[in-house]
Amino acid sequence: MSECCNAEQKHPFDGEYGVLHFRQEGDYRDLGREWILVEEPKGFKTREEAEKYRDQMFNLKRANWKKYENHTWSIWARKHTCSICGDDFQYNYSKSYTLDIMKDKHCCFTCAFFIERIEKQIEAPQVYILSADYECHYLGNILTPGEKGPSERDKGFLGYGGRTFYIKHDLYELPVKTNNMWHQGTIPEHFRDEAKPLINAKFITKQEYEEAHGLVPA
Repeated sequence: MSECCNAEQKHPFDGEYGVLHFRQEGDYRDLGREWILVEEPKGFKTREEAEKYRDQMFNLKRANWKKYENHTWSIWARKHTCSICGDDFQYNYSKSYTLDIMKDKHCCFTCAFFIERIEKQIEAPQVYILSADYECHYLGNILTPGEKGPSERDKGFLGYGGRTFYIKHDLYELPVKTNNMWHQGTIPEHFRDEAKPLINAKFITKQEYEEAHGLVPA
């Protein structure tokens, strides 16, 4: 039984998180065994409080195995509607800046992620790039024209497996290249008016890059 199921108020609880105590009936070899709610759900304001209570219950189970062998405690998160895109969501994430945005804007994780991503685009456009198709990338490095890429052994630790990309970047006079670029998603439609002025990069060919740097005859 997975944690943080979508609680459709089938078993109402107070707070943002509920810990539900279930007992499974029937033979343990029967995958279709039914889970029975043992008691009223316990409600909590934060996930940390819910996890603490759940862990206490599992410690009780370990200490009284015969009594609680077929019992489990699951954390359920209350469902909300995103104020931006209208999708259903839950505050079912660890503490982070993204979670702070979710709570401040009352929005889903995806919307909060791209709010944060647009902020980064504004704060550090030299490494956060946005192309005209609204694809977001992060530049882990910028190589000089004569700099070689990684060895075959090290490519697995780089974005896109160490593949080299050539980019015309608004902040640099000449095109740049990188072998450590990481994709960070596509800006959703409802953020594109805000993101459009932040477009700062265009992918080009190796030949275009070398011609711009005078490495081959134009």
